[in-house]
Amino acid sequence: MKKMTIAALCCGTAGMILMGVGASNASSLDELASWPEVRIGNSGGFFIRMQTSQNEAVRLPADLQSQDELQNAREDLYAKHQYKIDSDPSVIEIEADRGDLRVEKTDGSQLLLTTENLPEKGTVQNGRQISWKVENQTLKVKVEDNTHHLAKSSSEQPLLILSVPAKLENLNLETSLGQISLDRIEAARCSLATSLGHVRMQAAKLDSVSAYTALGDIGIASGKTGKGAFETSMGDIEIDDSVFFSELEASTALGDVEIILPSGSGQSDLAGADVNLQTSHGQISFEEAPVQSENGISTFTRANPGASLVIRLETASGNISLAQK
Repeated sequence: MKKMTIAALCCGTAGMILMGVGASNASSLDELASWPEVRIGNSGGFFIRMQTSQNEAVRLPADLQSQDELQNAREDLYAKHQYKIDSDPSVIEIEADRGDLRVEKTDGSQLLLTTENLPEKGTVQNGRQISWKVENQTLKVKVEDNTHHLAKSSSEQPLLILSVPAKLENLNLETSLGQISLDRIEAARCSLATSLGHVRMQAAKLDSVSAYTALGDIGIASGKTGKGAFETSMGDIEIDDSVFFSELEASTALGDVEIILPSGSGQSDLAGADVNLQTSHGQISFEEAPVQSENGISTFTRANPGASLVIRLETASGNISLAQK
């Protein structure tokens, strides 16, 4: 196999780094051509373009002889970065043009921000940048992505991980393209929204939460929530072993809704709950309760105005299952 050589030229502070790739192995060049950073020059050569605010080049191996080495070289463009946030915000707001957002509880005392496939703060690489500031006990994080293309693999998708040591007053996460996940987070109010991606919550303790995805599933496990509202235009909603103390609403236009509440959960006892279930095209499974069907719409209603727990589940096309362990 012939060797490929990389030469780097830095054009000064806030300039452009051009890395020319000398020719040869056809499959290697095809791999390079699939990278979003790569452009074909006028002379037919391949170049990797990266903006930087510092007068330094990315370290790449001099000789690339395999597909693995090519992938490793690409990953060097988006090294993992970790930052310590020297404050104790009670409100966190994250907005991303594209990227997966993960917020997790940490046993330490330091608020940490970790990124993958994103440049360092204050720099721009291939149309991507991240910025944040803390004002009035509010941490605001913004991820901008102007690449205007879908990631070809999960390794290209930006990832932001926030490790939080304490309970929050407000947590607002929004991404246009990506997954959202919570792990053991505690918050008084929580809002999650993605246009394309799944929403996952594991062992979260939330006074109130709303979660929305236009295209994706919503999954919740082992949580404790006062009031929860979950909606997806196309996808399934699955809630397992989670306690709801006052209200549970879940709706999808196309998909199944499956709810399994834990037994012995006090206010989450289904026996005295106010329940309304409806599907236009599908079946309803709830104890052995009678289901009414009219004009193709199946419904089950058990009104209890004084109930401490209210449950509303709806799908336009799909099945509904509600049970207690």
